[in-house]
Amino acid sequence: MDRRTTEGTTALMAAAVKGHTEAVRLLVEAGADMNIQNNGGYTALMLALGQWKMRAFRILLEAGADVDKQEKETGATALLQAVVLGNREAVRLLIAAGADQGKKTYDGFTAAMLAATNGKTEILKILESHRQSGDVKGDIQQWAQD
Repeated sequence: MDRRTTEGTTALMAAAVKGHTEAVRLLVEAGADMNIQNNGGYTALMLALGQWKMRAFRILLEAGADVDKQEKETGATALLQAVVLGNREAVRLLIAAGADQGKKTYDGFTAAMLAATNGKTEILKILESHRQSGDVKGDIQQWAQD
């Protein structure tokens, strides 16, 4: 079930990226590993999100997919990816699932920094209203001074 292609893609990843929700659901119920990363470090959750396949994304999220895995090139998590994409629904769902807002890309960018850099003011508001122990405003102010 978790066999991989030469790119590291599993059946679950392939179903998620295409938005084949019934296949995603069946594979998850059969015990497919939701947290395997392909050669680029992307999980099925990240791949579904990247293609805006929100039904598949929700199935994986509700089944307990790891929301804080980092992909290999930039260190982005699903939350950081959702911020850059401007996907407010995914940002809300990931925060509700416990995504770590303090996780940084390998360049040191947090979700708040990426939102500010990309002009995602609505997402900044969401992050601020749901902030964890980190200080979103302080995070942005610190970054601006560096």
